[in-house]
Amino acid sequence: MNTQLLIELCEATGLPGHEGPVREIIKRLFSEFTDEITEDAMGNVIAHVPGDGPRLVVDAHMDEVGFMVSHIDS
Repeated sequence: MNTQLLIELCEATGLPGHEGPVREIIKRLFSEFTDEITEDAMGNVIAHVPGDGPRLVVDAHMDEVGFMVSHIDS
């Protein structure tokens, strides 16, 4: 297990609608395997590795649960 990668992903900001930092980590990881990396209008990362081998889809959320404190009772 790559614990450094796990730490990097856990520390990256990924609030819903603001997943950019997580997206950049994923694109960097995929760039080790291919130069064909695109991002669609919804922010999905698509990497294509040419070849005749089996196809693989990685399907996962990039966002995390977030909340904002709007009031504190004293």
